[in-house]
Amino acid sequence: MVAVKCLPDLHRSIVGDSWCETSINVSIIVLIGGTLSCIMQITPIMYSSSFDGTALYVWFSTAWLIAMYPLSRLVLLCRKQKTSEMEETRSCNHRNTFQGYSPYDLIRRIFPICILWFISSYLFLEALTTITATDASAIFSTSSACMGAFAISLFNESLLHLQAISMYLSSFGFLIILYIDGAIFPGLVGVLMCIAATISSSFYKVLFYNIVGDASLSSMALFMTMLGVCNLIFLWPIPYLFCYWNQETYLWNDIPWFVFYTASICTLAFNCLIVFGSSVTSPFNISLGSLMSIPINAVVDVLAYEVSFSWMKLLAYLLLSVGYVLMMLPVQRHRRKSLDLHNHGHITT
Repeated sequence: MVAVKCLPDLHRSIVGDSWCETSINVSIIVLIGGTLSCIMQITPIMYSSSFDGTALYVWFSTAWLIAMYPLSRLVLLCRKQKTSEMEETRSCNHRNTFQGYSPYDLIRRIFPICILWFISSYLFLEALTTITATDASAIFSTSSACMGAFAISLFNESLLHLQAISMYLSSFGFLIILYIDGAIFPGLVGVLMCIAATISSSFYKVLFYNIVGDASLSSMALFMTMLGVCNLIFLWPIPYLFCYWNQETYLWNDIPWFVFYTASICTLAFNCLIVFGSSVTSPFNISLGSLMSIPINAVVDVLAYEVSFSWMKLLAYLLLSVGYVLMMLPVQRHRRKSLDLHNHGHITT
């Protein structure tokens, strides 16, 4: 019954009230899925017999997040349309999101998220060396179920029926992929690394939203910029130590800079679409964009690498996708209710 009630909201979320709004929503969904797929397909190319610097790439690409806040200010300056009443209220409520924090407090809050970000990215890239991008994107889609579990356990949020169903479907889909890919040792290691990356990613997302919340575009971009600065200043010893201890072997001339720059630009574009897109479309469309990476990666894997998918693996992809959508239904419905209440004057600021 809840799912049926949510369907009109989801239709309005994607289709919108005008042709222009529909075009924007669809474009954001496709661009998010496309950039995420590009990251997954490009990064494995950098590995060779003379280079395996995953930690170096993670540090390098994360440093690009420093550009998030300047880009957000540029976007706001270039916007010619008048800010709506809802955006003004939201901006006033969150204009001073980080005001009152000392530099020590900011570092203390951002540094754990930066560490989890680094761990999640490192494990995910390592997993891509042993499993296909389609499998990795499908497993990574269970992060929504993990986020729900973390939110329930850490912040005592209530468990909704759709969220419970989502967790069950995601678990079944994950077990099917583990059963198929775990038949060989490298595939088992890749799946386990991807699971660890998903858990780490879910944990830092929960911490991120606990700190920032439903913040404005500028506040979210500022947080991502501070995350990049924290990575640049404090995490540079990690790739150095990995190289020093021979965990990663490469020479300066062996670094594939073209792949580094291309993948880093895609990573920055993906995060910009997530942050900037949240100001013009609904959270469901942002999540649907991430889900679009599964079919896009599947097409690329079939055409470029001649990967074949069994019916069991297709069933696993379907279960994970449905679980992902079900987890987002209560979020979209709650947002629609909040907007309706505000539009009818029931929310005081």
